[in-house]
Amino acid sequence: ELLPPQQLVVANGWIEGTTVTSIILGVLMGGLLVSPRVSTALLGFDVPSFDSGIDTPPEAAICVIMVFYVVAAVFNWFIPDTGVDHRMVSRNPFHLIREFAHCNALLWKDRLGQISLATTTLFWGAGATLQFIVIDWAAQALGFSLSQSSYLQGVVAVGIAGGAVLAAKLVSLRGTVRLLPIGIAMGLIVMSLSFVTTLPVAIVLMVAVGACAGFFVVPMNALLQHRGHVLMGAGHSIAVQNFNENIGVLAMVGLYALMVKSGLDVNTAIVIFGVTVAGCMTLVRLRHTMNQRQADSLHLIGMDKPQNGHEAAPVAPPAGRRPPPAAIVRPPQRPRHASLAIDRPEDRRDSPGCCPVRLSLRGDGPRLPPCRPQARVARRANRPGPRPETAVLGHRLLQG
Repeated sequence: ELLPPQQLVVANGWIEGTTVTSIILGVLMGGLLVSPRVSTALLGFDVPSFDSGIDTPPEAAICVIMVFYVVAAVFNWFIPDTGVDHRMVSRNPFHLIREFAHCNALLWKDRLGQISLATTTLFWGAGATLQFIVIDWAAQALGFSLSQSSYLQGVVAVGIAGGAVLAAKLVSLRGTVRLLPIGIAMGLIVMSLSFVTTLPVAIVLMVAVGACAGFFVVPMNALLQHRGHVLMGAGHSIAVQNFNENIGVLAMVGLYALMVKSGLDVNTAIVIFGVTVAGCMTLVRLRHTMNQRQADSLHLIGMDKPQNGHEAAPVAPPAGRRPPPAAIVRPPQRPRHASLAIDRPEDRRDSPGCCPVRLSLRGDGPRLPPCRPQARVARRANRPGPRPETAVLGHRLLQG
């Protein structure tokens, strides 16, 4: 709603980069708030003649977190209004469920929407599962504690931020679907963790996994936002996206919990996880290839949202570039043996008050009925009339 399609990848790169930065800063802030030095300083801060009831370090830390939430709420007031009317058509729960199911099916049936929705759903499910895998793997392979294993999660976050920045600079919205092999590579890199026993190699692999994820998911998220905005609106699209992504997180984390409960070794679980990610991404790529064989769907990228039931018009290409072949609209051809006919008032004595000069093309279609003043005024009120040069041409032909 705020940006054109050409800038969605850059905007999502900023969003992903700042989100990961906030995660890293949140981990560091949490560690500082629970440290003895900072917690003692917070508890020592007191207001005269006012009992706050804050007596423990966790309570002081929660108060600081509440301050951050208040600052974030103030920032929300500066989000510009897009001018889009988001009023609910009906508050009936059954109507809302039916509308949500329709939007979900619409996005999954779209040739580009299904690809982007499948990849983002798989990414968020894999990312949530990878957090638990890293903790278990670091404890077994490297002998790390829980706090030390969380540092490796921060390393993955740094890779995601770097990949998001690179995607914002190097990837366009039309080149998003060419990044599907990177998702396959991400699954293969995760599989290689089962053979690592040293910290430097583990850091390199964690950064590589995060970079692949950030470089891959930022353009896919932009494509999903674009197609969702065109098909159903931004709000409905975000609801469908979050629903499917949370279903993916629940499914993949649940499968990993079942593997852990059954006593499966963490290295075997890593291999199964990597094969699952790489296999699913291979199926998504094959699906996109089949869609392209049936019909080219890349011309849908960059379309505007339809208004008043009309077809969406392609966005104009940047200056200096030729538009793609699918975006070229050829003008309709006129009938071949067309002749110019001039109707005089005396030729139509049954229609008093008709136009003094009337031009018509006699082709394959029927001639227009005699024009009357009332009909002429109504037509001019509904649509633009003949061009001035057409009337001048008819006047000159009559004089000749």
